[in-house]
Amino acid sequence: VDDGNGGTATQDVTITVHGTEDVPVIASATQAATITEDHGTVGTGGESGPESASGTITFTDVDLSDVEKSTFAPKQVSTTLANGYTLTTDQQNALINAFSIDDATHSTVDGTGTVGWHYNIDDSALDFLGANDVVTLTYTVQVDDHNGGTATQDVTITVQGTEDVPVIASATQAATIT
Repeated sequence: VDDGNGGTATQDVTITVHGTEDVPVIASATQAATITEDHGTVGTGGESGPESASGTITFTDVDLSDVEKSTFAPKQVSTTLANGYTLTTDQQNALINAFSIDDATHSTVDGTGTVGWHYNIDDSALDFLGANDVVTLTYTVQVDDHNGGTATQDVTITVQGTEDVPVIASATQAATIT
């Protein structure tokens, strides 16, 4: 305060601003991909190697000091298989374990972040699928800011079979009748 005659007095004013938890928000569109088995098998020259798909889940978190972590869990496996066939444990595990995610990134400048996802399976692991067989896998990807805020997005992978023709495995058959 200045009295205009050379007298002044000062006093500090302290203002404390407390932050609150703002949860991450998913910004990306629905995440989905279709994998189609190659025709043929390794022995018949039909396989072209691994089948893969990938995408990116984007999110925002206005709390710039948050450090997000990404995790995922299989949510659902549904099958449409011909003739009452059901997946063996090994087949189901191969299909489920082909999914992976990257570590979450988060910009401390603008609050944007990403989580990359990948589905990679060797085509030979799909040979059991027929032309009309479909396996749909749904994974839930979660972003956790470790301050009580989480956001999730499902990623749906549809695996379609193709027709692999029967292959005769025995040697030439011959017989003599007298």
